[in-house]
Amino acid sequence: MTRNPGTWSLAASALLASVAVAGCAAATDESDDFTAEQSADVESACKTQAKLDWEYGRIVKTSTFEGADGNSVRYREYRHLGKDKAVVVYLNGRAEFIEKYDVLFTSLHEFPDGPAAPEETLADLPVTFVTLDHEGQGASIDGRVRSHIDDFDLLIEDVGTLFERVPALRRHRVPVYLMAHSMGGLVAARFAQQNQDKVDGLVLSSPMLGMLAPAGATAEQLGQVAAFYASPQPYGLGMDKLCTSPPGVDASVLIGIAACHADPTLTGCFYDPSQPICGALTQCLLYGYPNECGLPPIDFAGLQGALQYLQGQPEGCDTRPAACPFPELTTSDASCWYAEDHPLHGPEATFGWLNQAFIAQGELYAGAAIDIPTLILSNTNDTIVDPSKHVCAAPFGSDCALATYTDYGHELLTSADRAEPLGVIRAFIKDQAGF
Repeated sequence: MTRNPGTWSLAASALLASVAVAGCAAATDESDDFTAEQSADVESACKTQAKLDWEYGRIVKTSTFEGADGNSVRYREYRHLGKDKAVVVYLNGRAEFIEKYDVLFTSLHEFPDGPAAPEETLADLPVTFVTLDHEGQGASIDGRVRSHIDDFDLLIEDVGTLFERVPALRRHRVPVYLMAHSMGGLVAARFAQQNQDKVDGLVLSSPMLGMLAPAGATAEQLGQVAAFYASPQPYGLGMDKLCTSPPGVDASVLIGIAACHADPTLTGCFYDPSQPICGALTQCLLYGYPNECGLPPIDFAGLQGALQYLQGQPEGCDTRPAACPFPELTTSDASCWYAEDHPLHGPEATFGWLNQAFIAQGELYAGAAIDIPTLILSNTNDTIVDPSKHVCAAPFGSDCALATYTDYGHELLTSADRAEPLGVIRAFIKDQAGF
C-alpha cells in the first residue's frame, strides 16, 4: 500500500515544521502536539525525533515520562493519521529497545536485509502503536543499573503511566490491545490481570511465563540461586556470599548454572556491576577466586581455557551456538545489529532481576483470572523461556488461543520468516476489533 502524500502533505509539513523549531527540550507535556525531545542514542545527543512515514501515513514521535522509580522512561508513538480502529501497546523483552521493533510499525527501517514486505510488518493496519523502553533498558537507563529491576511492579506501573500519557490510550475510544514479547509478555499479563477494564485483548509472543534452567538443574533451583544472591543486596552477589552455595543447591549445580549463563567475555549472567570483580560468581567458580572459596574450582590454564570451556559443552549444559548470524533461524548480520551489537542492547541481567522475575511469575499464577481475549504464540523448542508454560490455562480464561511453531526460535517477531506469526496476530487484531 502506498499513500499519495499530496492528500495530507500540507498538514504533515506544518507539523514537522513546528517540530523543527521546537528546540531541544524533552517532550513532557500531555497534549497532542508533537515537540522535539531527546534522541534515543546512548550519547543522548539532542535532535528531533518526530518523523513522517510516507508509505503508511504515520507520524512517529518519541517522548519521555517520569517512571515509577522517579527517573525518565522513553516511549514512542506510531500515530496513524487516519481513523484508528484500534490502539496496540507493545512491550518488548529483556535487553531490548524501541528501535528493534520499528520495522513492525513503520517503513522507516530496513530490516533485516532491505525494505520489509507488507506481510512482514503490521504497519498497514489502521492502528496506532505505542511502545516504550522499560526501566534499565534501551535509553531508559539514566540513574539506573542496566538490565536490573528492584521490583517488576515498577514495570507494571510504567505501563499504567503510559496509558495516562498517550491520548489515544487515555480516551479509550477504540479497542486497546497489549502485544508483548518474552519478558514483556509477563509484564503485559500482570498489567491486564490488574487492569482488565483498560485492555481489550492480549497478544503474547514467547512470553516469559516460566524459566528454563541448565540441564541437571531445575527452575526451582535457579530460583533459589537468584533469591540467595539477590539478598540482602537487590543487585545480587554480596561479597560475603560470593563463593557460597545456597542451602539445598549442590555446588555442581551452581557451577552448571554459572557456566551456562556466562558470556564469553566472563562478565557473566546475573552479576552485580557494583562489585569490583566483573562476573564475580563465574570467575570464582572457574578459578577458585578468592582462594577461600568453599566451592571446588575448575582448573584452567589461564583465560583462554576458561573461554573455551564457556563456549564449549560443560557437563549438564548444552553447546552454546553462535547467536549471530544463525542461518537455521534465517537471521542475518543486519538483524544481529538489533539483537546483539546495537549500543542500546542490554547486558545480561542481575540476580536481582532474575529473582524479581520469579516473584512476578508466582504472583501471576496466584492472581485473578484474565478474562479477556488472549493469543499466545510459542516456539515449542524455545531455549530462552519455558514453552511448557505457554498454555491456555489459568490464569488465562476460556477465550484463549495458542499458536505453536517449531522453527522460529525465541524471536518469533524478528526472524526473517516472521510473516506466518504476524499473519496470525494480524487476523486476531482484525477479528477482535471488527475491521
